[in-house]
Amino acid sequence: MNMLTIMLATTVNFTVQTAVHPDDFKSYDTAKIRDRFVMEKVMAPDEINLTYSMYDRFIYGGAMPVTKDLKLETHPQLRADYFMRNRELGIINTGGDGVVIVDGQEYPLGYSEALYVGRGWLGKDKNGKDIDTNKEVVFRSKDSKNPAKFYLNSATAHQHYKTPPGTPKSRIQKSGAMPPSELFSATVSTAARQIPLSSSTFVSRPTI
Repeated sequence: MNMLTIMLATTVNFTVQTAVHPDDFKSYDTAKIRDRFVMEKVMAPDEINLTYSMYDRFIYGGAMPVTKDLKLETHPQLRADYFMRNRELGIINTGGDGVVIVDGQEYPLGYSEALYVGRGWLGKDKNGKDIDTNKEVVFRSKDSKNPAKFYLNSATAHQHYKTPPGTPKSRIQKSGAMPPSELFSATVSTAARQIPLSSSTFVSRPTI
C-alpha cells in the first residue's frame, strides 16, 4: 500500500500519496494503478478528504459540510501551524449553495462558482514578528438537504495575492455549462493575473 490515511479532528481525512518510479509503473496492473493514483472518496457528509501528492506537494480533495461547519486544518506533513501559511487554494462548489469563510469574511458560492484564497504568510514586520492572513478557512452549507460540495486544489505558493470576492458563474459561464476542470483553470487564471501593480495595488477581479 502506497498511501497513508490519517484522520484529524474527526473531520479531515488526509492521505499521503508517494511518487512512483516510471520503470516500476510499467509492471502495474489496473488494481495497482488505482491503488497508487485514484482518490476513491472525495465527497462524504461532514468530512474533508484530502490527498497530499509527492508530485509538487499538490493537494486535492473535497469538503462536504452537511450538519456542521468544516474547518480546513493543517497537517504535520505541511510543517506549518495553519494550512494556508505557505499554500494557495482553489475552490469550486459542485453542489448546493454554500459559504466559504476566510478569517471571518464570508464568500457565498453557488453551484459551479469558484473562489481563490491566497497564501497566508505575508512576511515579518519591523519587529521580526510574522504577518499572517487567511489563517482560518471554514466551509458551510446553506441547506443540509442540498449541501455544498467544495472541490479543492492547493499548491505551494511563494507570493501572496489577494483573495478576490468570488468568481460568479455569470462571469465564467459565458455560454453553456463549463466542466469543473475548465472552471478550475479559469479560477487559477484569475488568481495568476492578480499581478501587483505597485506595493499596494492589485488587480483583484480581472474580467474572464
